[in-house]
Amino acid sequence: MSNRFNWSHMKNLFLLVLTFLFSFSSFAKDFAVEQDQVFKTLIEEFEKPGKNLALYQESENYRFDLSLTDLMDRVTYVLDDIRFKKYEDELNPILEKGNTYFYDWFQKVKEIANNDEELFEKLDKNLHLQLYNNSGFAILPQYKFIDLKKVKELGLVRRITRYNAYLSDPEGHGLAFAFAKTQQAPFRKGLLTVAKLKLVRDRELKKVRKAYYKVYEKIVNRQHFSEQSKYGLYEKVSYKRKKSGLKVSTSGERAEGVKFKYFEKGKKLFNIINSVSHKRELLTFVSRELSKKNVEVAKFHGHIILTPIFIQKNWELVHKAVQGYTLRKSINPEDDEYLYLVRTWIKRNYTLLTETLSEFNKKEKTSHVLGFRPNKRPKRIETLVNYQLIETLFPTRPWMRKDNPDIIDRKGRGKYFDQKFSQSIGRKLKSLWSKLKKVENYTSVLTGTTVFVATGGNAAMALSTRSLVKKAVYTMKHDREWKEFLQTAPAEIVSAFLLGSGFTAGRL
Repeated sequence: MSNRFNWSHMKNLFLLVLTFLFSFSSFAKDFAVEQDQVFKTLIEEFEKPGKNLALYQESENYRFDLSLTDLMDRVTYVLDDIRFKKYEDELNPILEKGNTYFYDWFQKVKEIANNDEELFEKLDKNLHLQLYNNSGFAILPQYKFIDLKKVKELGLVRRITRYNAYLSDPEGHGLAFAFAKTQQAPFRKGLLTVAKLKLVRDRELKKVRKAYYKVYEKIVNRQHFSEQSKYGLYEKVSYKRKKSGLKVSTSGERAEGVKFKYFEKGKKLFNIINSVSHKRELLTFVSRELSKKNVEVAKFHGHIILTPIFIQKNWELVHKAVQGYTLRKSINPEDDEYLYLVRTWIKRNYTLLTETLSEFNKKEKTSHVLGFRPNKRPKRIETLVNYQLIETLFPTRPWMRKDNPDIIDRKGRGKYFDQKFSQSIGRKLKSLWSKLKKVENYTSVLTGTTVFVATGGNAAMALSTRSLVKKAVYTMKHDREWKEFLQTAPAEIVSAFLLGSGFTAGRL
């Protein structure tokens, strides 16, 4: 009797423990996003501040505040479903406190989702950590290799493209700030994110842009009239919002007996500056450089206002500052074309480089070694590792082209001021020749033409082959990793290759 009782008691206890364990494991179920290493690091830092100090260094390269807001917006998007609206009252009070309460908010989301299987599945499918760089631009997802399955994520790619296109406006920073001031139901957080674009339509973004530029035009006009009364009577102009930003144009009005001052250079430079996506950074640099010469640029409500009149009046200083910014941007060791210039110069000036290094070591009592081979273009990684030393040895950067442009416009074209017509034509021809003689260009054209003839006029096959060959030769020329080539080969090229050539995926 006692044994039967004990066995029955043990059996019930076992079932009780088993039930508890099952319920616990169900409660502890995690979202797929929690396996993301960046998300893990972020959530750990919220839970135990100071555990991941490297995170604060990375915050110089990424906008984690936007990533967290994006994640909150994804949850808000799911809760907008009539089936899940009942949970908003539990989450919104925490959401309204801000990103510092992200950990509390996320734990509450998990608690609710673990008690609602349908909600859990919906959230698990939608939650994804979107990264943003330090300028606020969304970073496209990384793919391991050429993967035709990524067509499933075309919606995400389109939203990222729309988001970045909006931020690429010359006044992108101001537009994002203006958007944050608008109410976009059902979202509670104002910051513009990729996730919000699931519900926010283009017409809403256009409304914000139109209202913003209407105010901005008034600010620029006010400063223009102020400077006109200060510096004299200049030709009449009008400021209008265009697709590429704010533009100034001559009104054409003339008054009898009135002698106007003209500012052709001022208008040209104003229009270029107000068309580039890095306008804010450029104006900040110019303003800082001019302040060193005791010339102050007008500022109003966070805007740096550089009018055509101001540019013309201070042409020498502004021109020099813009040239300095353009040169500074051209010098980027991570850029393939720039690094190729350095590597080619090292190959051609190996003797000069070794002699200069020897003299430097004697003078500074150091023992630096570069390890480059004579008459050979060094590897990309070798050049990157030694770049700082090379620039120390040659601070004037003799590998740089002597005809660097004054400024680069929004289409990437170099613009020059104070040049004659013959010089302009000469530069254009030289630039065209430089592009034509690049090995990746003429090799891909020859290959594409050959394939076009060999396949009896299969244009899709020819274009696809040309694109892939160009990318492959570029990879070889710039000593890039072949893994990068496989990762970045455009999906449309692969698709055209498969569909247009009649090949099957297996044969590829």
